[in-house]
Amino acid sequence: MKKLTYILIILLIIACNGTSKTKEIVTNKAKNTPEVQKMLSAFNKQKHRLEFNACEMLYNNKPFKLGMTINELVAIFGKYDDSHRMFYIWTDVGIIFSKVNENSNLNERTDYIYIYMNTEVSDEYKKSLRHMLVHKTDYFLIEGMPVNKDMMFKDFIDNSNYDLNDFAISDRNYKNTLLCEKTNINTVYTLNLPGGWNYNGAGHLRFKDKPNTNNTHVIEYISLHIQEKKE
Repeated sequence: MKKLTYILIILLIIACNGTSKTKEIVTNKAKNTPEVQKMLSAFNKQKHRLEFNACEMLYNNKPFKLGMTINELVAIFGKYDDSHRMFYIWTDVGIIFSKVNENSNLNERTDYIYIYMNTEVSDEYKKSLRHMLVHKTDYFLIEGMPVNKDMMFKDFIDNSNYDLNDFAISDRNYKNTLLCEKTNINTVYTLNLPGGWNYNGAGHLRFKDKPNTNNTHVIEYISLHIQEKKE
């Protein structure tokens, strides 16, 4: 299988993954700069506007949340364009919801949200992994910070009030866990891209060295997952 490049999927088991920190929700992490204002202006003109934060998620100003059933999501997003296995795909919106089980029960709760931007799948896997080929090309907001397919992780940090210390860094992603005080439930954000850590060696003999703070890789996908355990 050709190496997959990703942008919004969370894996339950990830090699060399760090432990994320839990932080109280801040609803706007974008800096007030001309560049950010230009991105926000473009976002506000879009037909499909997605906004994510730990306490509230919005589609065109209509609230939704992880844990809703597919039928409940259809009432907000309209009929989904495709489904296979546990994935339900709204192509034009650029969002994929996932359930735990691969059944057709549309009243089963959803546990994951995926937004892919720069993913590739080899020909033999395009049928089984076709959800990873649905790419979002316009802006969406993470805690008020605009993100799109051309954004490098460095751009995300430079234009927001996030810093590297807000993220648990692994070899393939940056993970941030935010606590919503109203529900006392954590939302886990994972920004997936290669090169979070520098490595010595090759293959299974690699050794983790230090964070690559000058990371210029484009973000491949972002995933959101609700941690059911209340703290």
